[in-house]
Amino acid sequence: YRMEDLIKSIMLKSDTNYIILRTFNVFGKYRKKLGFIEKLAQAFMKDKKFFFYKNNLIRSYIGAKDLAKIISYVIKKINYNLILNVSNPKYVFNFKKILKIFEIKFKKEIYIKFKKDDKNIINSSICYPRKLLKIYNIKFEKNFILEIYKLIIYYNKKINKKYF
Repeated sequence: YRMEDLIKSIMLKSDTNYIILRTFNVFGKYRKKLGFIEKLAQAFMKDKKFFFYKNNLIRSYIGAKDLAKIISYVIKKINYNLILNVSNPKYVFNFKKILKIFEIKFKKEIYIKFKKDDKNIINSSICYPRKLLKIYNIKFEKNFILEIYKLIIYYNKKINKKYF
């Protein structure tokens, strides 16, 4: 929020319009810094332990393909200042649901070690992209499991291990 305030204050003195995208839990191929979904996929593929803080966290997610589509729409229509929450409204899951999806896809369970609760961990971080939907009428991907499947195929090629 501080950075948003800084951007707004700088842009007040300018004729340039801006759009700030608040992205939530992006997952997909080609990531250099792996997020939760990618780390979980690789833990399953490499038969490793997976460490997690809480088992009841609820988060909003968005696939990289959807994010790229949104950025494409947004840059074509920058005619006023705007702050947008960016997530897929169909991709709101808790940790247990995501874990179950991976267990079904890999036909196995993985050892999950839960760390002690961290006071800084937010239990529920759900973002609904109301303005984004209203202004741009974006059609989001609907099949989280298919996106996970494609991600796993991508990592299969990278680590030369076949699961499907």
